[in-house]
Amino acid sequence: MSCPSINPIILGGEDDIKWVCQDMELGDSKELRNYMERLHDTA
Repeated sequence: MSCPSINPIILGGEDDIKWVCQDMELGDSKELRNYMERLHDTA
């Protein structure tokens, strides 16, 4: 499962995303981290 609710919160920083997705599985958190890395690369 992904965490679609993070999209509007991304501007708040990764700490906010961790709070929103604190109940995510480890596999999903890895995907989220990869997503954030790609986001920073394109920014």
